[in-house]
Amino acid sequence: MMPSPSEPAVHGDASRWKQLQSPATFLQLLYGLFIVATSAVLVTGWAYRSALLDIAASRTGTLSDAIQREDSFIAASGLLGGINVVLVVAFIVWFWRAYANLKALGRPGRRKTGWAIAAWVIPIGNFYIPYQIGSEIWRKSSAADGPPGSPGDVNVEPVISWWALFLLMGLVNQVAFFSGRGVGDDVEKMAAVVGVDLVGAVVSIAAAIAALRFVRRATARQQSAIGMRVGMSEYPSTDGDT
Repeated sequence: MMPSPSEPAVHGDASRWKQLQSPATFLQLLYGLFIVATSAVLVTGWAYRSALLDIAASRTGTLSDAIQREDSFIAASGLLGGINVVLVVAFIVWFWRAYANLKALGRPGRRKTGWAIAAWVIPIGNFYIPYQIGSEIWRKSSAADGPPGSPGDVNVEPVISWWALFLLMGLVNQVAFFSGRGVGDDVEKMAAVVGVDLVGAVVSIAAAIAALRFVRRATARQQSAIGMRVGMSEYPSTDGDT
């Protein structure tokens, strides 16, 4: 029997819906701070590298000037590190909630909800499982009304962009970390290492923008989807267990 217009079809258990807008808003703020802090790393790192190259070329650069610029670079990097810790936690919270909400939409994920957290710490698996979960979040959060278990939107470009840049960011940062070993007092090598850090900062900004885009759009899709499922423009969220 087809439901009447006054009785909209609701697939899944809407009582399991987890409020997503506030975590997403907080996460977007953190991404903004991350981009600002990374930009500060770029500026101070560029100045530090220039000072090192001046010393290596016996130009006007002095050791005291290089030390001052190094201190600024280290301070900016420390600030970025602190923001990044909070950002990681906030993203995993949002990621878990978004994956849990697929049950409320009548399109449960292929894995248990806990995988949205565990996937990040499993060796080897953390290279592809988070992408698979993110892809499910994106596809199954489509507002198009489909039966339970339907694949939803098959266009996962925002997820691909987010994950590809995230992996590239991790790769460049690892190169920077290992290249910094054994440098000693070699000014030219130190400048080269800082140069890799600068490349990592540029990639990090691109990755943050891609992640911000994914979070904003996936959140909007879920809000729209749950609203359509219960026949309301804005669904009053609850924090039910998964």
